[in-house]
Amino acid sequence: MHPRPFPPITDGTLSVVVPIYNEAATARPALEAILAKEVPGWTLEIIIVESNSTDGTRAIVEEFREHPRARLILEDRPRGKGFAVRTGLASAVMSLRGRAISS
Repeated sequence: MHPRPFPPITDGTLSVVVPIYNEAATARPALEAILAKEVPGWTLEIIIVESNSTDGTRAIVEEFREHPRARLILEDRPRGKGFAVRTGLASAVMSLRGRAISS
């Protein structure tokens, strides 16, 4: 006997964590492409964790500050990709908890 599939999710939120450090050459087109994505039935939030780059990446990332689907986290110093991913995931969880409590 096969388990029944989960019902489709409607009105869900998909958080995408994008750690970024010293990627000035590719940051803008990559972020534009990610922010343009659509997933039917889902609201996308793009959590960009910038780790105090030294090549101008931070200035590029800050151009997306007002984008309705982007959330910026600006670290004070680089601590590695793993740290940036965990920071972004923690932010996504806190956001979800806030919505669950207010609903």
